[in-house]
Amino acid sequence: MKAVTGNRLSDGAVVYLNDNDQWTTRIAKAAQFKADDADAVLDAARTRTGEIADAYLIEVSEDTAPAGREA
Repeated sequence: MKAVTGNRLSDGAVVYLNDNDQWTTRIAKAAQFKADDADAVLDAARTRTGEIADAYLIEVSEDTAPAGREA
């Protein structure tokens, strides 16, 4: 599984895209995407240039961002 990450422009913090299409600093709240879907999500995240810099994909596991978590 993949997650989208980048750096928040306001303070440089590492952030992760969550299930609500918002940025979170907690990797456990990162949305997980199958490889087939991840590239499209990454492309959309890269257009959010007023929010983040350097968006890219990382590998995650269920242990990293457990299913059923609160957003």
